[in-house]
Amino acid sequence: EEIYSDVSTGARLDRDFIIMVVLSTIVAAIGLNSDGIAAVIGAMVIAPLLGPVLGFSMGAALGDFKLLKRASITLGSGIAIALVCAWLLSFVLQIDLQSRELMSRAEVRLDGLALAMAAGGAAALSLTRGQASALVGVMVAAALLPPGAALGLFVGAGHWTLALRAGLLLSLNVVALVLAALIVFRLRKIRPRAWIDQKNADRAVWINAGLSILLLAAATALILWLDLGAEVSVG
Repeated sequence: EEIYSDVSTGARLDRDFIIMVVLSTIVAAIGLNSDGIAAVIGAMVIAPLLGPVLGFSMGAALGDFKLLKRASITLGSGIAIALVCAWLLSFVLQIDLQSRELMSRAEVRLDGLALAMAAGGAAALSLTRGQASALVGVMVAAALLPPGAALGLFVGAGHWTLALRAGLLLSLNVVALVLAALIVFRLRKIRPRAWIDQKNADRAVWINAGLSILLLAAATALILWLDLGAEVSVG
């Protein structure tokens, strides 16, 4: 009940959440465009994206569709707000395609998936063990905020190929984070007490896990195809 209360609170869409997303996106977008790694890290520290990710995974683990819906709306709203803020900033900033921080968010690689899986698992484990979640919160933000901000900047500047790659990276990271957290919740036996609720939870877990695995498999194949195409072009 204590874990559920913490997760439910963190998955709430309120004024503070919106303000923090806006501020962190502004800092991230400026940092990415100016190749300022310190600013990007600072943006990840203040980004409140850990709560809705854990809320979605716990909602799936418990078969709690109310929590699942609330976390989905909060996470989707947070990402949408970040995209809009970055898009608006693209009309103010002169996009610097020489920035390594910015261009790295258009590189879709398997190590990015590994980062997202590790972040999601660490976040869920930290929550269930009652440990501080500040560090894993930064890890989750690292997987979501920079590629989201980069996507908005690329779209606003009309760089559609780069925007597609940043969007793919963002989508893959969301799926990987949720799947990893869901697996950890199940391994830690976070499930309803009542038998009928457990059956509903099992069904929700298998549906979400199955869809996530299929998406990750398709994404992995796409990443390998993109890498192969890049190698052929270089050759």
